[in-house]
Amino acid sequence: MKNPLAFWRGSDGRATGAAVAAIEPFPQTEVVTQSSPAKRYFFAAHQHKYSGFQVTLEVAHKALQKDLVALRAHSRQLCQNNPYAKRYVNLVSTHVVGPDGITLESAIIGNANRPKTAWNDTIEAEWEKWGEAVTTDGLSTWTDFQHLVAQTTAMDGECLIHTVRGYPNAWGFALELIDADRLDWTWNAPVDSQGNRTIMGIQMDRWGRRTGYWIWSEHPMDYEGAPRRVFVPASEIVHVFAEDRAKSIRGIPWSTSVMVQLNMLGTLWNSELKAANYFAENIVLIKGPAAPADEDGKPIQHLDEEGKVLPPLIDPVSTANALHNEAGEGGPSFMGLDNGTEAQFPPANHPNPHLPDFAKNLLKSVASGVNVAYHSLASDVADANYTASRVALLDERDNWRKLQRWYIARVCNPVFRAWLEMAVASGAITLPVTDWRKLCAPKWWPRSWDWVDPEKEAKASILGVRSGLSTYQEELGALGRNWRKVFRQRKAEEDYQLELGLHLELDMGKGNANQTSDPGDPTDIVPTETEAITPPVKGAKNESQ
Repeated sequence: MKNPLAFWRGSDGRATGAAVAAIEPFPQTEVVTQSSPAKRYFFAAHQHKYSGFQVTLEVAHKALQKDLVALRAHSRQLCQNNPYAKRYVNLVSTHVVGPDGITLESAIIGNANRPKTAWNDTIEAEWEKWGEAVTTDGLSTWTDFQHLVAQTTAMDGECLIHTVRGYPNAWGFALELIDADRLDWTWNAPVDSQGNRTIMGIQMDRWGRRTGYWIWSEHPMDYEGAPRRVFVPASEIVHVFAEDRAKSIRGIPWSTSVMVQLNMLGTLWNSELKAANYFAENIVLIKGPAAPADEDGKPIQHLDEEGKVLPPLIDPVSTANALHNEAGEGGPSFMGLDNGTEAQFPPANHPNPHLPDFAKNLLKSVASGVNVAYHSLASDVADANYTASRVALLDERDNWRKLQRWYIARVCNPVFRAWLEMAVASGAITLPVTDWRKLCAPKWWPRSWDWVDPEKEAKASILGVRSGLSTYQEELGALGRNWRKVFRQRKAEEDYQLELGLHLELDMGKGNANQTSDPGDPTDIVPTETEAITPPVKGAKNESQ
């Protein structure tokens, strides 16, 4: 099929002159020149509306080039010192990856639309073995690595996964997580003779497809490691970042839009803490005669009959402060007043009683900015009710599901394809098919979420399977379990019971549910053990609750 953009692109991929004239309604100078009459008129007419806003256009990577390092450094500082920023990163890891990670099911289909069970089992078994130590340093499992990628991407906005082919293990494959700082954001080059262009350390062809990355061999601040810039082909790198604009080059921290609010909240708490400490420490006022002094404030010296200087009169304030210094840190401090001066203690209004409400409203804006329910981010369920919390959680979980699908597409699938290619090439997987592409049929099962009534959820799951709205594969996969393994385990249990002559109350072989006297009421279904192992169907379980 002919490329629809070919009508205005030349052989080198750039826009032709005729096409530029067709797609640009006015000369480029009218847009960017400061002295343009049209631009001056626009500012004159709308300046009051856009005061404090940026009203100029800028290329995405140009704007990012100026702020990327500062944004990343500030995000890391917040995640280290701000409990809510740290909480958000942990929520991303917990809800996108889950406690058991995103699990693999090989779904190769053979003739008659039947699964290739032996092939699928072989691939899943090798994947599970490799997942025990997936990194080049041998420290991380596949689940650990998934969590680290999710946390790093949320905090830094991006990360790079180096797929190391030829690594000395049974599969000839391992992973290395590369810090985003090592991708040289200062390295830029114009279009070369091959049509390639480098922007912020990423080389792209004329269509914007990545062809390579300029990466420091060590962290650029690790001077002892003698970092040097090396070119790594794009086929070896998985660049993980969420695009927030067309032609995005690099990723920004996911908390960028709420950094100001988080900073504001931290500053507010520190200020209130300082004020409370100040008023707690300065609480004692001493009223008494001070040491006599002349007009210049110098102490008056008194001489005895022999002309020797007498010791000064006792200053109660100095004496009290001396006692405070002897008491050490944590003792009270004292302030003195002149005779005849009224003493008034300051009101004890710190911490400010309105601070919790103000902080709560500030945290609500932070929660909205990162698409998380307030009570999840703040761990505050004091004023939460079931209905409001459920509505908030439904919206939040839709966002987590969206991120799960994004994560599978940007992390799990590329890693699995590279692993499968090397596993077949190294001989770890020996099947009649030598083309690894014919064996690449992954189906990923991310974590799901439970509600508060397991019985209703189980019944809803049974109804979904019986009505054909769902399958065992979907229901068990939502729990992170492989339906083929579950069925084999059920068969093994049934055979062993027959061997021992056991007769259990539940009908384990037929899979038929025992019903109550009213078979027409689906909520009265008592599930068999075979059916009860399935999790709830999302659509049905919501209606049942």
